[in-house]
Amino acid sequence: MEHINIELLISLVQKRKLLWCPTDPGYSNKPLVEKSWKQVAGVLRCMLLFSLCFFHGVVQERRQFGPIGWNILYEFNETDLSISLTQLRMFLDEYEKVPYVALRYLTGECNYGGRVTDDWDRRCLNTLLAKFCTAQVLENERTDTLLANTLKTQSSLLIEYVILAQNTSTGVFRETPAELVISVSSNILKLLPPEFDRDAALEKYPTDYHQSMNTVLVQEMVPFNNLLICIRGRLQTARKAMQGLVAVSPTVEEVVSAILVGKIPSVWAKRSYPSLKTLGSYIADFIARLEFLQKWYDEGPPATFWVSGFFFTQAFLTGAQQNFARKYVIPIDLLVFDNGIGKRAGWDLQESIPRVLFDTILLKPMKKDDFVPRHTYRCPVYKTAEQRGTLSTTGHSTNFVIALLLNCDPNVKPDHWVLRGAAMLCQLSH
Repeated sequence: MEHINIELLISLVQKRKLLWCPTDPGYSNKPLVEKSWKQVAGVLRCMLLFSLCFFHGVVQERRQFGPIGWNILYEFNETDLSISLTQLRMFLDEYEKVPYVALRYLTGECNYGGRVTDDWDRRCLNTLLAKFCTAQVLENERTDTLLANTLKTQSSLLIEYVILAQNTSTGVFRETPAELVISVSSNILKLLPPEFDRDAALEKYPTDYHQSMNTVLVQEMVPFNNLLICIRGRLQTARKAMQGLVAVSPTVEEVVSAILVGKIPSVWAKRSYPSLKTLGSYIADFIARLEFLQKWYDEGPPATFWVSGFFFTQAFLTGAQQNFARKYVIPIDLLVFDNGIGKRAGWDLQESIPRVLFDTILLKPMKKDDFVPRHTYRCPVYKTAEQRGTLSTTGHSTNFVIALLLNCDPNVKPDHWVLRGAAMLCQLSH
């Protein structure tokens, strides 16, 4: 480490540039590292230069992994790295001790962070930067680990998603497209229940100051009714069109095309809750949600609520806090949710086990002052695996639900799970 060849180091940096810059809109053939860096002496300066370049490479490579890397695909480019290197050189020239806090702030919050609009992406970016912009880059073991992890990230590009084609082993279709649309439409229509009677629900569950769940139930019925009417009406029209009873409009044609490929028609998606499921799985999920509300209406509030089954999950969470706040006369803005209390709800975060799903957790409203900090990972919960939606006024994506505190192994820092993009989903994509 004490005999680093700066000429070789700069050569390596400029060669490595080819691994992450071709996709950058602002890519150019301008040298990444100015010749003046060749006059820089000192192990720390060399390693900080190299480390920051590797940070840029990892930031770019995470884009290849969809929502596991970043919730939103940001256009990080060579300019972000260039200005960060310029600032690094300035700090190295003007200060005896490297101001790591200032470097991390300028790089993570201004240069790269200026593009980041998602709070969870910002957390990941700053956590990642803290691994590269630190005095620990001088430690042999630490540096070797950073380089090894980066090389593993590069090799992971060989892994791609495999799209399974429809099974056509017979070589022929047993039904014509029109017959298939009629059959699928008829089967779905048989499964659809009648619309909810909102007036009857409002009469049975009137607005109550001490029971906000009444309002949640009635309000949930409205969007589900609208979606139910839309699905039933479009399927009936599509079936008649295939029978030659009505003209085929562009909307009907889109519904028919979606049915044939097993996707959710866009006209449904506009009125639907977020979902990445195929048509068959979507209908099964939709029916299950309707049954959940119907059982609630018939038998009263359940002992456990299916959080994933709500159209507007935040309304349910707010209602739960309102009940607690009104019962104990506490301002609602002083409340938070704690979890991990109870026999089945005490989760310990560990490497995911294939085909094992967590289904029950206890959410307990409590005063912020009564909350006891634990060694936990603040895990975001999303509605779908896409993990992104429209940015709301709260600063979160509309796909975001809540953050849960998951217990970590005492020997594992929460940063480990931040860099792994660990998150929880309300529903699967199949």
